Amino acid sequence: MFQHVLTVIRSVVDDNSAFLLLSPPYEVELAFSNPKSLAKALENSTVSEQDFAVQRGRILEMLRWILSRSAEDIPTRGRFKDDDPVTLKRQVEAVRSALYTDRLQRRYDLKASSKAPAFSGLDWDIKLKVDDSGASFDVPALYATLKIQYQREFGSDNFALFGGRTFDSLQINFAAEEIDYVMSVLKGIRGSLVRNEALAPVQEVSK
Repeated sequence: MFQHVLTVIRSVVDDNSAFLLLSPPYEVELAFSNPKSLAKALENSTVSEQDFAVQRGRILEMLRWILSRSAEDIPTRGRFKDDDPVTLKRQVEAVRSALYTDRLQRRYDLKASSKAPAFSGLDWDIKLKVDDSGASFDVPALYATLKIQYQREFGSDNFALFGGRTFDSLQINFAAEEIDYVMSVLKGIRGSLVRNEALAPVQEVSK
């Protein structure tokens, strides 16, 4: 079942229906761009949602250790301490072959060395406002609320121990036209990043 779930994860990452969110050194998560993407990905496989949930956690934990360059310590850590070492080593190498790339490693290292808050997740919903104590609405207003999650601390010492928060979030409301504007700006930013990739070339790992 492990290999079947790994194949599904590789598939949804490759077709951009899911994204690997990195929050070093704490976790690697798999975020789906559409809530229905997972169900669609499992339709033509032998993997149930329950099996996917169990193996997904193992696979992403292995990937986190690979990215943190501590893969050799996995057999003695956490959920893996009672696993057969030979099987575990084979699974770790399967995860490395399926999901690891130099580009992903560079993104992990960039975040791990960050001196400013870094993106860690996105949540959203669509709402309809029909009335408000401070304004009257002749026509209901449709808008989206985006919850932008970000990581504030990146060291191994948990900032929460000192009364702060390692992760935080910011909620912002957008009208449809504002979403169009933000998308246009982000498209331009992405274009600039792509055009300047030659300044920091990455050699992809062949799979």
